[in-house]
Amino acid sequence: MSRQLETEKALDLYRQGQERLGLHAKTAAYMAVMSTRPSEIMRDPELFTRELHAQLSDLRGRSRSLAVALYQLLRLIWTGRILDDGYGTRWSRGDLWDQLHEAAGLERPRRGGVPAEVDSDPAPWTQSAPFDRDGTRSQVTEAAIEKVKKAQRRPQRKSADVDVLTLEALDELDGLLEEIANSVRGPAQKLVADGGRETIVATAQQDRRALRWMRVPEADACGFCLMVASRGAVYASERSGGGIKGGEFHPNCQCDTAPIFSNRYEYPDAVKRAQKLWKDSKATSAADFSTYIDKIRKGEES
Repeated sequence: MSRQLETEKALDLYRQGQERLGLHAKTAAYMAVMSTRPSEIMRDPELFTRELHAQLSDLRGRSRSLAVALYQLLRLIWTGRILDDGYGTRWSRGDLWDQLHEAAGLERPRRGGVPAEVDSDPAPWTQSAPFDRDGTRSQVTEAAIEKVKKAQRRPQRKSADVDVLTLEALDELDGLLEEIANSVRGPAQKLVADGGRETIVATAQQDRRALRWMRVPEADACGFCLMVASRGAVYASERSGGGIKGGEFHPNCQCDTAPIFSNRYEYPDAVKRAQKLWKDSKATSAADFSTYIDKIRKGEES
């Protein structure tokens, strides 16, 4: 199998794994809300955060492991060497394929193979700080609280003399829990997916053998994500590529990041499509391009 095809297969496995983890994150957030009264979320948001964070932290760790497996495999495919995992382990290509399958939640083919040479450069992921509750609190719990606050001021109040519903009254509102649960699914998915994205970006920034990194858009990517992806592998720092921050992602976004180790590598089809869309649109701004994408998807563009 050529390096190009091997890379495409690895990226596809990575996408499958991240989508599966994202679904687990959405389910965890949804169930956490559905098993908690709105009044309980408002009275003790820290308890809600702590219980949900334990699940999201585990999923985020799995997202990072998936990213590590992808990064090491792509590095080995294109450079013949891997990064030091802190133990000097000489993983073979088959070992890394097994790790990628396992992290993606798929059956391991158990290929084995010749142990790879290890660069002495320490892998950044071995030195990263643990994921604390601040992210869960600011992105998930705050989204739930905001939904509750809006519900308190709805016009369906039983008494016109009451400006704000009591917390107890909120518990009786039909459909409110469902609304809150749906509002936190996207932020929870983002927190988990960012574990993998940030691992790849941080490693590519510090790895002397990595040239740059790119965004690989999902099939239904929004206009902004397609625009960022259309720039290809121009990202080498947190802020690069004409001032566009390639690391910006939104809730429910299934776009991935991927490192580049050789200029001989051809972009995946998803990136090529994004580049063609950008060129055909003749857009000069993100807003213009997003409008163009919306029109295409509505069948209004020839």
